[in-house]
Amino acid sequence: LHDYICKEFSYDESFLYADMYEMIKNGVGTCQAYTDLYVALLRECGIESHFVASDTIAHIWNYVKVDGEWYHSDATWDDLLDGFQHRHFLMSDLAAVDKGHVDWYSPVDVICDSEKYDGTADINGILHDKYKDGDVDHDGVCDLSDLLLLRKRIEKKEQTFLCERCADVTGDGIVDLKDIEALRKITVTNK
Repeated sequence: LHDYICKEFSYDESFLYADMYEMIKNGVGTCQAYTDLYVALLRECGIESHFVASDTIAHIWNYVKVDGEWYHSDATWDDLLDGFQHRHFLMSDLAAVDKGHVDWYSPVDVICDSEKYDGTADINGILHDKYKDGDVDHDGVCDLSDLLLLRKRIEKKEQTFLCERCADVTGDGIVDLKDIEALRKITVTNK
């Protein structure tokens, strides 16, 4: 959901669209819109989330509960980074401070003390431990949807939001036509 928001929406530098509905309608929004949309999507999926705000830095982001632990997650700042990253995704309180989030408050009393994902800019590495090579959309199976996603990534030579490690089916460090051929063999075997 974090990646979806970063991919589908842009930051509103005019500061006109602070409402998530306006953001959905116009494709742009402020940090308030990012945060509200992220909370709504997470809660719809059964993931507990709340807003976190700081008057000092005039910014708002999210608390997200994953596997019983609370983390900071800031889709706005990740979207504003060149090339979209996960630098502000699943952070402890210490990491949040280290990355510029200070003097925050929230309607819930939450402590983000798990450092499990701190310093992990490569969320794909974490996901790769859970999914097998070729399962680029992380739905648990290597099938036609993975093949189509991989083909789109290669043919258009654009960064689509798929797991690069799972997409590198051959393991040669490059996502290319060889990976499509290897994935075709896997999908035929899975039938």
